[in-house]
Amino acid sequence: HDSEQALQVARDAPPDLVLLDLSLPGSDALELCATLKRESATHGSAVVLMTHQLSEEELAEVVNSEADAQVSKPFSPLGLLAIVHECLQRQVAASG
Repeated sequence: HDSEQALQVARDAPPDLVLLDLSLPGSDALELCATLKRESATHGSAVVLMTHQLSEEELAEVVNSEADAQVSKPFSPLGLLAIVHECLQRQVAASG
């Protein structure tokens, strides 16, 4: 429902990957992304940002974020699956 609830769920059971909507109600998704990457319990979780049509300034913020990938809405299910697969493959390769 909001970033606090999402963060608590992730802390309780660290996920392999988080699909994070940039327009998460009542919160700053980029700050949540940074927090997930900073905290020891969740720093290994891949984060994929789902975004709406972005302005140049917003796009720069997303590119400079700590997200592992970004997908623009509307997106194809196969395209999203490919991005998720790639992020998880990188995660496996990084863990050795």
